[in-house]
Amino acid sequence: MKLGPFQILFLLILFLAGCDTQQTSEEDSSLDGLGSAGVEITAPFSSSSTTEKGGTVSTKIRLKSAPLSPVTINLKSSDTTEGSVSPSVLIFNKDNWDSYVSITATGQDDEDADGPQSFEVQIESIVSDDPKYSALSGQVDPIKLQNEDDEIAAIILGTLSGNTSESSGGTGTFTVKLSSKPLETVTIPITTTDTTEGIVSAIDNVSESVSSVSLRFDPDNSSGLIWSSAQTVTITGQDDSERDGDIGYQIKIGPSDSSSPPYKNVAAPSYSITNTDNETSGVTVDLITSIDCDGNNASISENLTTCENGSTATFTVKLDTKPSADVTINLRSTDPGEAIINV
Repeated sequence: MKLGPFQILFLLILFLAGCDTQQTSEEDSSLDGLGSAGVEITAPFSSSSTTEKGGTVSTKIRLKSAPLSPVTINLKSSDTTEGSVSPSVLIFNKDNWDSYVSITATGQDDEDADGPQSFEVQIESIVSDDPKYSALSGQVDPIKLQNEDDEIAAIILGTLSGNTSESSGGTGTFTVKLSSKPLETVTIPITTTDTTEGIVSAIDNVSESVSSVSLRFDPDNSSGLIWSSAQTVTITGQDDSERDGDIGYQIKIGPSDSSSPPYKNVAAPSYSITNTDNETSGVTVDLITSIDCDGNNASISENLTTCENGSTATFTVKLDTKPSADVTINLRSTDPGEAIINV
């Protein structure tokens, strides 16, 4: 069939009109997708906490609409000392945009007793030639997580070497250190409940008095008082002149103090200790005078001499050591028919 000039012109006009309609349709489709562009992130599975033992948290990510060009999503951890994220790069296109991709955050270990620490999995950037997705870079909310600490904040005490005594300041010792690295300096007070029986002292200390000493532990060794090195506390027995027997008292440790948890207000057990007395109970009798039957002073010996004519013998009685309470001594004659006692 042979077409005339007017027919050819008509067909050309129809062809051009069709191309214009197709372009308008594609532009409209692009505008429709711009309103639904977005990144969908599911809630973390089971928990929002990682652990320093390598515990993980998983979630899934996908796009909310098909992109016109590939979309690259770069992920990062806000604190790599607390948690890492894998994979760190996600790529979506028109074929896989609606397929979820799993990402995993893994807790990272440290030696600090720092308690639970918060961190985020952040959408660092979104790169695409599709303007509706590149415009989302920096606009997507991060995934908020927490890394659980596995260090225990505790005060470690060594074994008490023994009781104190009044003899030559007999001593007892024990050691003190921290179980884990603190974030800031930690001080631990050591006190005695009875300074008349025992006092405390330490070579490395912040302050010292008769009744207490304060130990210092630092995160590093810049001061020579690093947290992992044990410090020795000495309890020295105190002497007195009383026969008061063995006296018990306590050495109290803590609670600790620090400007940063978890070493603020950490408690520790007390030591019960006994100060052994060095005074002995005793009574001393001293003979003073003894008159014989002729009225002469008899020689003073362990025996008293009296006479039936009424002569007398005198002696003194005293305690060898100061008692802790009143002492009564009862005196009696073994034979009142021969002699009686007057005080």
